[in-house]
Amino acid sequence: MKGQPNRLQDSGSLAGSQIDRNSPLQFTVDGRTIAGFAGDTVLSALLASGVDTAGTHNGFPLALGERFAPFIAPAALAQEVGRALPMQRTPARDGEEFVTLGAHSAGGPFGLFGGARTTLGHRYDAGISRIAPWLDGEADAVIEAEIAIVGGGVAGLSAAVAAGQSGSSVILIERRQSLGGDARLFGSIEDEEPPDTIVPRLTTALSHLDNVTVLTRTEALSLGHGSVEAHQVLAGEDGISSRRLRITSPRIILASGAAERLPVFSGNRLPGVVGLAEAFDLADRFGVWLGRSSAFNTATSPAYRLAMLALDNGVSVARMSDTRLGPQSRFIEYSKAYGVPLSSGLVPLGVNLHRQGGLEITLSLQMENYARPEPTFTAGRFIVSGGWQPELALWLSAGGGAEWADGRLVATGSLPGIALAGAAAGYRSLSGCAQSGAAAVAAVFGRSAVPVFDIEIDALYESPDAPAFVSRQESEEAPGAYLDAGESLAQSPALPAPRRFSLFNRPRAESSLAQSAHPVTLGDLAASIALGIVPEAEAGEVARERCIVPRLLPRAVVQAASPANGCPPHLHGRFGPSQAVWRLMADDPRHFEAGNLLYSNTDGSDPLTAVGVILGQDGETGATALVGNGEANARLILRDLSRQVPVRLVEKVG
Repeated sequence: MKGQPNRLQDSGSLAGSQIDRNSPLQFTVDGRTIAGFAGDTVLSALLASGVDTAGTHNGFPLALGERFAPFIAPAALAQEVGRALPMQRTPARDGEEFVTLGAHSAGGPFGLFGGARTTLGHRYDAGISRIAPWLDGEADAVIEAEIAIVGGGVAGLSAAVAAGQSGSSVILIERRQSLGGDARLFGSIEDEEPPDTIVPRLTTALSHLDNVTVLTRTEALSLGHGSVEAHQVLAGEDGISSRRLRITSPRIILASGAAERLPVFSGNRLPGVVGLAEAFDLADRFGVWLGRSSAFNTATSPAYRLAMLALDNGVSVARMSDTRLGPQSRFIEYSKAYGVPLSSGLVPLGVNLHRQGGLEITLSLQMENYARPEPTFTAGRFIVSGGWQPELALWLSAGGGAEWADGRLVATGSLPGIALAGAAAGYRSLSGCAQSGAAAVAAVFGRSAVPVFDIEIDALYESPDAPAFVSRQESEEAPGAYLDAGESLAQSPALPAPRRFSLFNRPRAESSLAQSAHPVTLGDLAASIALGIVPEAEAGEVARERCIVPRLLPRAVVQAASPANGCPPHLHGRFGPSQAVWRLMADDPRHFEAGNLLYSNTDGSDPLTAVGVILGQDGETGATALVGNGEANARLILRDLSRQVPVRLVEKVG
């Protein structure tokens, strides 16, 4: 399809349920025209248009995807960090102009060399903030409800219907722009109501309940006793904007689903490598498929279903491999009838970019203590799956416990007024998820317990998921082996290699779990446990310390500081002979910490390049600062830990 090389045709089962192909549109990102359709997100349109790379990390390209993408802003508001938007939740709009926020490579946002048209050109090396700017802000609106539900999959929908039909006021928030979660990927078993029936039935029931408010494109940021902090992307006649929400409710149901584990091997985040759930979601909702030849490696059976759907939509399957030995599944039997080339007991050894495009993929046969590398083959895309991890980050942020059991982190303990439902609570079947939603409503209202029956097929007929494969990076010169697909960029340690002096050696900065300055994901932690970096017995404590969404501390009441007429003796001349004390302001109320450094732009991170320093608080939105060569109304960037906050110089006071 012209202008959208990664868009599937509209005649197949993966035509894109969310897009309207009769309503084409165009918008720009960093000055480049991107084609799409009504219903696309900025991310899905970029991927459909052939942009599959966010930038580079340690000298290698890094895939653009649902869990890792630069922040964007309307071009006219590019200097206002508070206007940043997530491209995954931002709808594509005809005529909009966006810019990506962050550090671009020396060649500019789209580079100057080969492959420039496929990359956003960002650098993700040390010192670059990857914390969402909207985490550091006060609520723009407060919404009250008798019950708040996080997650719009089958469990969340069931909970919202049950609560709404009881007469309670309900708020249901969902990260995506539509409801249903990942139900269509997994399908139904035995006599269960299929996803294409249960999701429309529940959404129709919700539409008839005036006491239920559904907020889509809304991501829960943190969970506390009696409140949910969230960020919502809005699309109105005046354009695209966002707002911070505080949803207050004495009862909260967490139906956040499960995150897919990323197998750990060299090159597992190169462009073209993608998780099963993300690959299905892009195709099912938006008709997006990167490349026309795909290989699969999986530790779970639904991957076979996607392979069959891909074949139905004109995508060739170069190889279908399974880490399990002799797996059994109804999906596998169907795949054999399709003629899909199947093999088992194979794990991914490494992936590299092929010089003529696509990927070079190396698998290894592994049985007990025996291992044998397979011949390398090529494919345009490598779809991998390492099974599922209950999404418990919000549970942990509210003070909930966790422990390592059966190869994953599971929730422990209880929290007053908060209940888990669906995959987050460990349920696997559609019927189990639906029943658990109603059971969670009964629990938070203190009613009689509702039984939940989670259907399980005997392992003789449906092999259970295998643990996600993890390995060390092949060598220091090989592409990174990342622990997960998220923002932390934590990597598996590399196998040592002899060092040879060369002007062209790539910098190999360590990026392990322990050294990451960012919050880490449960996937990062699970991979670290499998690698022996974190003991299983310590998993719960590490999760509570590291795997939580950052939250602002309550803003302290600070007495206004009287402007100083000079600077501390130890800072004399620190920022040059023209340094002076200035009063500055931020756009929103905040607490300024003395000692935070100021930079001339968002690229600044080296303390030696700082142009000023905060001396103290001055009112709710102001502070005094020592600044070199300042002028009134000049814009600077304050670096507060890993966040960047725009500030404005107001007047010189000393």
